[in-house]
Amino acid sequence: MCGRFSQSKKHKDAVIEVAEVLDDITVDPGFAAGYEAAAGRYNIRPSSQCLIIRSGSGSNTENIPSLTLSRWGYRPGWMSDDYIRQSKRGPFINARSETVFEARAFADAVRFNRCLVLVDGFYEPKGEAGSKREQYYFDLPNRSLFALAGIEAAYPDGPVAGNSASFAILTCPPNTHVEPIHGRMPVIVPDAQWSLWLNGEERDPARLGGLLHPWSGQALQCRQVSPDINKRDAEGPWCIEPYAPPVATTAAAVQGSLF
Repeated sequence: MCGRFSQSKKHKDAVIEVAEVLDDITVDPGFAAGYEAAAGRYNIRPSSQCLIIRSGSGSNTENIPSLTLSRWGYRPGWMSDDYIRQSKRGPFINARSETVFEARAFADAVRFNRCLVLVDGFYEPKGEAGSKREQYYFDLPNRSLFALAGIEAAYPDGPVAGNSASFAILTCPPNTHVEPIHGRMPVIVPDAQWSLWLNGEERDPARLGGLLHPWSGQALQCRQVSPDINKRDAEGPWCIEPYAPPVATTAAAVQGSLF
């Protein structure tokens, strides 16, 4: 799964990079008002508002993708507050690419409401769930922006049951760089395929599904980072800096050093 990522570039710089990939894109009016001053973030968690590119069909009638903000945690219209309280299940942060076209919760979204989540790195834990797991960070060597495949619960007629636009990140089996750390990774969409994924008129599962595979492009860098990224207020460049765990000192070694 993908449970954290970074969008450390200022939004105005991210917009410039996006414009180098997509020839035709709009900026959502609600996002345009403050994007020039918006700072990047190094440790984004679920429920955060994040920078995405929304597919054309979900943003306007001209099938032009739009830069906007959406909340991480896909919440379909039927997922009311009462449902969350009673089921103790929150919004979906990930969706498995292998079943996304058949899963009832996601099948419509992957056909009609796709998006790209703009990141410059993502985190994965190593170890069994429930244990004190090591944290690792993956990015590209030049720290350039890349895009994760997403689906969005967008409501053209306004919020449904108190919901606003929200998204989930698609995951797939890991590639050779991620496999030693974690059993899943986010789907990374190559720059050359952004337009296909964002084409609101594209519905073919075969063509879209052809993008949903482990990343085979430029090699990902991997480094262990501080376990403190799990703290509630963890934020800043230190989150992605290399971390060397303290060396455990045995009692015998301490005793030997005294004599």
